[in-house]
Amino acid sequence: MFIKIIDIDTISTSPIWSAQYFSMAKTNTPNSLFPRVRIQDVVEERKETVNPQSSPYSGYTYVGLENIESNIRTVFMQAEKKGAEVKSTSKLFKNGDILYGKLRPNLNKVYLVDEKIPIGICTTEIIVLIPKNNVLPEYLAEILLSDDVRQRAESLTRGASLPRVQVDDFLNIEIPLPDLETQREMVEFIQQHRDKWFYYRSIVNDMPQHIQNALFERLYNGHPMLAFATG
Repeated sequence: MFIKIIDIDTISTSPIWSAQYFSMAKTNTPNSLFPRVRIQDVVEERKETVNPQSSPYSGYTYVGLENIESNIRTVFMQAEKKGAEVKSTSKLFKNGDILYGKLRPNLNKVYLVDEKIPIGICTTEIIVLIPKNNVLPEYLAEILLSDDVRQRAESLTRGASLPRVQVDDFLNIEIPLPDLETQREMVEFIQQHRDKWFYYRSIVNDMPQHIQNALFERLYNGHPMLAFATG
């Protein structure tokens, strides 16, 4: 059983009263070789909004929380919608921004907008972040996906049925910030391994159809069943 005693002064000055919040004290912060900074020290929040209803026939690239995959920084089935189909005010985002899902942060939904989506709109349940010059977007996106940030965001959630982290609380979370040269080394590692992951993921996704094709060729055309090419 975990027991922690909190003094009344700490409780009275705390922005959140929850067991989860107090269990995530700074003493539990993992040690880092690099200085820690608040997220707000390395980003600006993009606050521009769009009312798609005002342009009902215009097309928009729309990203909802359901379009961002948990834990892996990818989007799928981002919708091309007419303004009339988007029923509420949305946030604007641009290439190079980072999207962070503030609703149910335990789902860990983070996406670094790449050149495939030069500009778009998203649900207001997403925080749109513009990385500053002291951080590389690829590094920051990977750190925001880390267990450390996820656990701290979870401890800051408010609301029972729809738990979400408030923007100010999220921006006050601390993360390690290496110098830019070290960040570049880390980004190179991240990109190399994500490229491998995408490659092997495509093989896994294609495997069921490959099996069916091989069986068809063997059963109906008499061709030998070939091994799946892995490059």
